[in-house]
Amino acid sequence: MLPMCSVTPVSFGGVLTLSAVSFLQVADGTEAEMSIGIFTEKHRRPKAPEILATVGPALERWNELTDWIVETFPAQHELKFMYSSKYGWARRFEVHGTLLTALYPVRNGFTAQLILNRTALEQASLLRLGKNAQLAMEQAHLYTEGKWLFIPVESNRDMEDIKRLLTVKIGGAKLQRKGKLALSAFGA
Repeated sequence: MLPMCSVTPVSFGGVLTLSAVSFLQVADGTEAEMSIGIFTEKHRRPKAPEILATVGPALERWNELTDWIVETFPAQHELKFMYSSKYGWARRFEVHGTLLTALYPVRNGFTAQLILNRTALEQASLLRLGKNAQLAMEQAHLYTEGKWLFIPVESNRDMEDIKRLLTVKIGGAKLQRKGKLALSAFGA
C-alpha cells in the first residue's frame, strides 16, 4: 500500500503528506484518510516510553521545542486526546485556557498544530518561511477562527518557523517587553 495525496505531496518520514494529513490507498482502490498523530485510540492513553520510542530520532527536537514553549510562554501542558481519531493524542500547550500549540507524535517525528487568526495570518505572511510551514499556510482552509496549520517538524528550519509563528500568534511585542524573546533572533 502506498500513501498518496491528491495535490503536490511532501515527504515526511517515508510517508507522502499534505500538511501532515495523508491518504492511504487501500486494497479496493479507494483512499482512506490517515490521522495526524499515530496514537488514535481515545481509550488507550499512550505512555511516555511509547511516545519517546515513536518520536525516535526527532526526540531532541521534541524536547527542545517543548522546553522553549514552557520557558517562553506561561504555558500549561498535558497529554490530551484531540478532537477525534483523525487527530489522536498530542502534547497540548495552552495559555490562559486557549490552545497555543499541540505536538502530535508520528513515526520517527512529530507534527505541530497551530491555529492562527486572520491578524496573525497577515503577520505570518510577511515572514520568509521554510517549505513545510509555507505549504501548511498555503494549503490550510480558512475558517472563521483562522487557519489550522499542521507542520511536520523535519529540520531545524521547521523548528525555527514554528517558534516564529508561535511568537506571531501570541504577539511578539508583548513577549519582547517582558524580556522573554528577542525578535531579531528569528529574522522577523
